Amino acid sequence: MTVSRSVEPEGHIVGSGPMERAFSTVIEMGGASDVETFRVGTHKDEESYAEMVVSADSAGQLRAIVHELHWNDANPADPADATVEPAPADGAVPPEFYSTTNYPTDVRHGGEWLPVEDGLAGGGVTYECVANDVPCVIAGSIRDDGPLPGTVTDSVAAQAAVREQAHEADLVVMLATLLHSVAVGNCLPSTAPVVCVDMDSDTATQLLDRGSARAIGVVTDVGVFVPRLAERLVADHEEHDGTLGSDHGGGHGYGHGHGNEGGSERGHGDGNEGHGHERGHERGNEREDDGGHGSDYDYADGTGDRDAGRE
Repeated sequence: MTVSRSVEPEGHIVGSGPMERAFSTVIEMGGASDVETFRVGTHKDEESYAEMVVSADSAGQLRAIVHELHWNDANPADPADATVEPAPADGAVPPEFYSTTNYPTDVRHGGEWLPVEDGLAGGGVTYECVANDVPCVIAGSIRDDGPLPGTVTDSVAAQAAVREQAHEADLVVMLATLLHSVAVGNCLPSTAPVVCVDMDSDTATQLLDRGSARAIGVVTDVGVFVPRLAERLVADHEEHDGTLGSDHGGGHGYGHGHGNEGGSERGHGDGNEGHGHERGHERGNEREDDGGHGSDYDYADGTGDRDAGRE
């Protein structure tokens, strides 16, 4: 069954070639065309207009032809309103969602063409780093057509900046970008704890195979992982602040160390003494707890041997 649809080439379509390319596109893609109206501009600044009926053997073929004609200044004569659907969840979009580009874009809704506003980022990892003065390195390349302000476009300088920021990291989380993750991984010591999060298991495997001794691959959607991680960090922070603020019985202590030589130690007295706070840096990691918990960590050799006991 033959299906057809009218398109309207409009603009300077005669002398500059769009009309000729439109005819060629229809023929090359196996369709047929019939020009019902052709109005040629008589002055240099006057645009031309045509109405062309395009026919094809199937709806899919016709849709493909009309899509190609759109790039030659031929818009559908009977445009339909955009379909609006609610987002399935925060941070997610429907499968057929149309992502706008850097081209001026209008969306047809309620029979009207509505211009898409120029939006500025109001959230996200990079936004929060800039808004809260968190040190960050944005590395670019010669492929970038419009890098963000502050992007280091010199690859050697970018590598040095990454090393400076990452050499003291307690944990490195790599999110959904294989090339950048491998690049950062090459700047890290093999003992640095690394978590690679990606939907593709091959990406996580490739990163783990680069030689990281303490790397974990998490195969999941980053859009799900990051909000869950943020919720957990906030909950742990609030719980920790509440514990430090109490001065009743049941003192506790904890220690934290790095894979090389960094460490910290805290202790809290019992209820009769209120609570004390002490921090010191030592070689290796040792933790003792007034409540009867004890553990020793030794990550110096990269193996993470642990001897823990409870009294």
